[in-house]
Amino acid sequence: HCGFSSGKVDFYARVKNITHEEAVKEIGQWQETRDASGIKPYIFPVKCPELVKMADCQTRHEAYTALLEECTLLESHRKNLEERGLSEETIRANGYKSVPVTYREATHIVKNLLLRGVVLDGVPGFYKDTKGYHLALTPIGFYIPVRGCGDNRRIQSLQIRYDNCEKKRKYRTFSSSKYEGGSETTTFIHYTGGKIENGTLYLTEGPLKADIAYELTGGSPFMALTGVSSYAYVPHYMKAMMKRGVTRVVMCFDMDQDTNDNVKASVDKIESCLRDLDLTVEKLKWDHAYKGIDDILLATKKWKKSRS
Repeated sequence: HCGFSSGKVDFYARVKNITHEEAVKEIGQWQETRDASGIKPYIFPVKCPELVKMADCQTRHEAYTALLEECTLLESHRKNLEERGLSEETIRANGYKSVPVTYREATHIVKNLLLRGVVLDGVPGFYKDTKGYHLALTPIGFYIPVRGCGDNRRIQSLQIRYDNCEKKRKYRTFSSSKYEGGSETTTFIHYTGGKIENGTLYLTEGPLKADIAYELTGGSPFMALTGVSSYAYVPHYMKAMMKRGVTRVVMCFDMDQDTNDNVKASVDKIESCLRDLDLTVEKLKWDHAYKGIDDILLATKKWKKSRS
């Protein structure tokens, strides 16, 4: 009822008032030292799965690129993307694909990846046990590539948009951290690419939302957090973008920041972080009838089209 929804790690982070990455680090230290003094134990002992170190960016990029090539895009998902304002060409270029939902389909995909020589060790979303490699199955939805800000915009991770999410967050990072032999994971920041004009970069929440805004604005550069509370990497990414000439950041976060205290707190911290880097910061606001920057841009496009 408080409006906050998360997994166990993010819940812990919220209670401790720390970032997701700091929470992962603290929990990891407990696992290493076995020192849980002051921590109230569960009634029944809980065994955390033994994870492997996350693979480097190039390995992840190659694995995710190959995975998306093996998957297809359901017509219902294609229609959803088109209704959001994406063209058929953009949908194909960005690589959105529907997640496999059966064990047989997932096994077939993993077999093909291995035959192609794709390295799966340490790639979030895959895990290895005594029977071999596996692809983590999830509820029906589609993959959204989360791309880095390098010149090649390699795929750092995948996010999944669930079709049915009444009791879950609609968008989740693709992970295999709940499986023995799975990979460690973290939250990366997505970059759409685009020409930096007048030193301006737009910052929002949600890789898909950024992709849509990028298209609807005709190529304005957007950077997106995978979640409004996942801002630990903001300084790192912004320093990289400042080397490309970014001097001004326009924050385009959802309008629920005006009604949700948790969202507002995260947005305020992001703004403070940007100002600490001596960046000029502006906050874009719009009619509350439209939640996200993608919604207002699409509505504006439709309005202009109706007037022409």
